[in-house]
Amino acid sequence: MVKHGWTLTDSCALAPVLEAEGADYLSITAGVMGGTRLTVPPLYEKQGCFTDLAAAVKTVVTIPVATIGRIKNPVMANDLVAQGRADIVCMGRAMIADSEIVAKARRGDLEDIRLCLADCRGCIDEEMRSIKRGSPGHVSCVVNPRVQRESVCIDIEGSSKEHPKKVLVIGGGLAGLEAARRTAFSDHRVTLCESRSWIGGQIRFAAMIPGRQEIADMLPWYERQLARYHVDVRLGTTVDAAMLDALVPDVVFVATGSVPQVPQNMLDSVANAAKINMLMVDDLFENGVEPGDHILVVGGDQIGLQTADYLSEGGRTVYVAESHGHFAQKLAANDRWYLVGRTIEKNVRRFKNVHGIEIGQDDSVCLMTDRQRTTLPGIDTIVFASERRSNRRLAEVANSKGYKTHVVGDAFDVVSEDSGTIFANIAQAYDIARQI
Repeated sequence: MVKHGWTLTDSCALAPVLEAEGADYLSITAGVMGGTRLTVPPLYEKQGCFTDLAAAVKTVVTIPVATIGRIKNPVMANDLVAQGRADIVCMGRAMIADSEIVAKARRGDLEDIRLCLADCRGCIDEEMRSIKRGSPGHVSCVVNPRVQRESVCIDIEGSSKEHPKKVLVIGGGLAGLEAARRTAFSDHRVTLCESRSWIGGQIRFAAMIPGRQEIADMLPWYERQLARYHVDVRLGTTVDAAMLDALVPDVVFVATGSVPQVPQNMLDSVANAAKINMLMVDDLFENGVEPGDHILVVGGDQIGLQTADYLSEGGRTVYVAESHGHFAQKLAANDRWYLVGRTIEKNVRRFKNVHGIEIGQDDSVCLMTDRQRTTLPGIDTIVFASERRSNRRLAEVANSKGYKTHVVGDAFDVVSEDSGTIFANIAQAYDIARQI
């Protein structure tokens, strides 16, 4: 998988030699740390991305052959063996996401399995970041925050509390879903209210990005968990002061997310624009607003760069302006490598260290960095995807009425370095909910 590297032909020639020398089985994988691609396959790679390699090697040996690579559910694993494509299936990250995956599969409880997202932010990327922090070896999981924190979470998952409380969760994004799930596990009486007609929040929109559809795989699992633990889910329900007083909860979780906003340093420039269409990123995904053909995306972190990838699918001309020196820093490194690569392939021009954007009276758009000024021709749409503001209004209402209130997810923080991610939001909601 690297230039001048080992090939499948090489492997098929070597495999019989290894068998003759006494190998008990062969495990077939690909990629090296220096090559980046496929070392730890992110969700941009297909499930079972190495299985064809194992199947080919299996044709030249008689000893068992193991396969690996983005195999995240036991149904696929079983099919690979049944089809004769492998004798053994290795599932690494899938077992981090749910250590009981084999037991659940054995008893037929497939719908209870937490599926790996191949997001990589909690496992391999968290390990790399922990090394940089000087505390190597910390591995967790985006979908399962209990991983490697068992000594901290001394309570037993799902253990009943002696005095069940009435819990109100406002917001059905990931933080709200996890807060509802974890408190219901402890036999608290939980009501979850979501103003939309569906759960999932920003994850629904993230799944619209090319190659990232699997990111929504966790939502059916949450729906089943909430039903299993008798959470009263009220869709299309907006919570206000009167409803708070009617429900009289013992505990309130405010998980109302965040909203995009125009950067302060661009307010004057926006006022100058005559014909340029100004859109918030949520306008694209939630409201279905159609952009023009020459687009500037303001913001190059995970939301901005993924938005650029999404917009460039239609053959549009897309530019990205990022104020910092790097792109998509909140993504796992291997995930980021694929995303940046996709934008390069689709000729998305990326500008970093942009400290100012000027819009002239003639709608000309100019990006300013410390080194140069760059004029972008013919911009007809600007999409703001760089800044979001936490929506805490209901927390203020609940607090003013004396309710025990916890703010979680994007509603708590979208500004700090590790905030605003699936990993951060689920973990925070879990940590608070388990202590209720």
